[in-house]
Amino acid sequence: MTSKTISRLQIGIALLFAGIILLAANIMKGAEYSNTIMFIIIALWYVPFSYLQKKSKMNKKTNSC
Repeated sequence: MTSKTISRLQIGIALLFAGIILLAANIMKGAEYSNTIMFIIIALWYVPFSYLQKKSKMNKKTNSC
């Protein structure tokens, strides 16, 4: 993957999860476990983000002169 593709994927995934968080916040207003659900969504966002960060670092190492 190129660094441009990785950057676009990170932005897209961040926007997707931001939308999911906003939707969940509106649906779960006043629910007992709303904070727990938000933490789970954030943890799920961290998985693809950290994977793409790792790919980005590997890409920089292989493309450096």
